[in-house]
Amino acid sequence: MDENGFYELFLGAWLFVGLVAAGAFVGDRLISYEAAAKLSSYARQARGRGWFTTSRLLLAASSGRLPAAYVQAEIAMALYYEGRVEEACRAIDDIPVFEEPSGEFALYVVNLLVCVDVAAGYYKRALSRRAAWSLAQNDAILCINEAEALANLGRWEASLAHTRRALDTGDALARTGAALHGTWVLASQERAEEARALFELACENDLPDDFRSEYHFAEAFVRLAEGDPAAARRAVLRGDAVAQRASSRRNALFLLGRIAAREGRFEEALARFEEGARHVFRGQGGDGLLAWGDTLASLGRAERAAEVWRLVTERDPESYTAALARERLG
Repeated sequence: MDENGFYELFLGAWLFVGLVAAGAFVGDRLISYEAAAKLSSYARQARGRGWFTTSRLLLAASSGRLPAAYVQAEIAMALYYEGRVEEACRAIDDIPVFEEPSGEFALYVVNLLVCVDVAAGYYKRALSRRAAWSLAQNDAILCINEAEALANLGRWEASLAHTRRALDTGDALARTGAALHGTWVLASQERAEEARALFELACENDLPDDFRSEYHFAEAFVRLAEGDPAAARRAVLRGDAVAQRASSRRNALFLLGRIAAREGRFEEALARFEEGARHVFRGQGGDGLLAWGDTLASLGRAERAAEVWRLVTERDPESYTAALARERLG
């Protein structure tokens, strides 16, 4: 859809929401299932462009005709994109399992739930989601989302196994997503050659706009593993320039902190880490906080380092980085 076409649809959707809010019609009589599905599609497009309030309003207008679980999951995703992770989790705390739980519609909902769980640091819950829905399909995108949960738990080989399953799919988006996740895992373990080979399989154009930043962040991790922090910095800045999700902007700050520390620019590194810690997005992120604490410790600021390591255990308690922080705290 071109830009003008979207704006026309956007304006029409707003007018529709206004009519409903004004009570001009009874919602159940006005909107059909097909119209509700269209509105939810526009809501996803609005979310991808960073129009979070619009996205939630459009979803609210489509509720009543679509399964409640679907609407709740989409609302949670909009909140997560905005950085309101706690609210996103509350939106899916009591999410119902609707009929035909093995269908594609249910698979889509489970993927959203896993995304929100991982963003919030609920990795174990993310890995348990598919069981409650009796999913018959082994979707590649779900494998990638579960791989991220496994990696945050420190289950590296299991995470890479999920990634390999997703790489075998015919879906270009899934292949690139899997390649980028595997790149991050391998680069984090300083397996630079393997990470580079996997990164070369990724194609930025396969990604939707709201995930383009991840391509550049994965490249930054490869560059760091290869010992080229200057190139890593350039990659992060490219990713930050196209970032649309609050989580991506926070992650850029933590990455810049790592890079500055690697270059020996410690005061800049500490400033970046602190800015990341204060960012509105507070989910996940234990690895960035741990790097902050470790940088402080390397500079002899033991008391402050201990405070930051405790922050890791508070904000990302299920993660492998929380276990490392506890070890450092003794």
